[in-house]
Amino acid sequence: MKESRKVFFLLILIELLLVVVVLLYFGKTWLFDEDISLNVMNSCSVVSQVGITEQGSNRIFSIEEKEGFLAFGQNLPLKEGNYSIKYNIGLSNLNFKDDPNKPIGYCDINLTSSNLRHELKLKDFLKDNPKKIILNFSVPTGFPTAEFRVFQYSGNNLALNSLRLNSILNQQFPMRSKEVKKVVLTFIGIIVLSTLIILFIFLKFRKLIFLVLFIIIAEFWFLKVEHSSDILAGCVMYSPVGKVDSFSRIKATDTKEGYLAYGPYLPLNKGKYKVKYKIFLDNFNPNDNPSRKVGYCDVDVEGYPTMGGVAELTVAGFKKKNPHDVSIKFSVPDGMPKTQYRVYQFSGNKLCLSSLKLYDVDILKYFKSHLDILLIVIFLTIFLV
Repeated sequence: MKESRKVFFLLILIELLLVVVVLLYFGKTWLFDEDISLNVMNSCSVVSQVGITEQGSNRIFSIEEKEGFLAFGQNLPLKEGNYSIKYNIGLSNLNFKDDPNKPIGYCDINLTSSNLRHELKLKDFLKDNPKKIILNFSVPTGFPTAEFRVFQYSGNNLALNSLRLNSILNQQFPMRSKEVKKVVLTFIGIIVLSTLIILFIFLKFRKLIFLVLFIIIAEFWFLKVEHSSDILAGCVMYSPVGKVDSFSRIKATDTKEGYLAYGPYLPLNKGKYKVKYKIFLDNFNPNDNPSRKVGYCDVDVEGYPTMGGVAELTVAGFKKKNPHDVSIKFSVPDGMPKTQYRVYQFSGNKLCLSSLKLYDVDILKYFKSHLDILLIVIFLTIFLV
């Protein structure tokens, strides 16, 4: 019995060491911060010269075989970094007898300073219809605007089914990609799940304890990657009284009154959310009056003034901890309204917004989206007794 306990604790120790090694190599930020993934057609205004937008799906399809832009006009400001844009394009008047090299049109990325173009030919659609096209591109400093366009030549009927913008992780470490990220998270999940099974067998935990423990770990650790977004790292924020430094922090340039940060006009699905600000008071004075107001943070849900929230910033908060953490919970109704996360500083203060995280805290949405995992847990709980 003692030998089996030794083996048990040795297995637990080895699994914990493996998790630590993975975290140290790949980096906690890479594992748990969500990448930018934006549905351009749902979130931005897309214009068409030769097509119309389908109600409900936002799909754009041409109504005649005229030549012109099927989609253009987003003019989306982007931060410096590497991105990929994924087009899903269908050809409704496909003719298998036509020349495979017949030009159909093109899709391109029109940046302020450059242009990347991909020609569409009939042979592309003979293999796959609709056709998925991925273009990778880099954005320089200065927040240039990007336009993702689809142009059709005369005699064709194209349809733009979807248009999705994704960030590309910087290759700071070997094998550090989105695909490896999924494998690593699965690997860690298997380790923890196997540890829980061993605990269940050796320590004879009851079914309910095992089930609750697994759900808590899944919700607050592994599946956190699907629930959080780094706004400062992934979206464009605006600042009349500050500027963005090399670490994506927004720092006030002086003590003038005004918005340190506002934007990014992010459309959200219906649900419950929490936004967390980390704010530093650069000119903090410990002898200052604790009740003196420094500024405030607020959440604005477009068209629904009562559904946001406000949190005042006082000297007392920065006396406890500088930088000071502020959290605001809010709800979003149907209709994908745009949201802003703002920081306002009063005259005489010099603030710095070092972090801005958005969390999806709708537990019902979580259970619905991970019903398959919960069913597996229940199955294991029943048959491992």
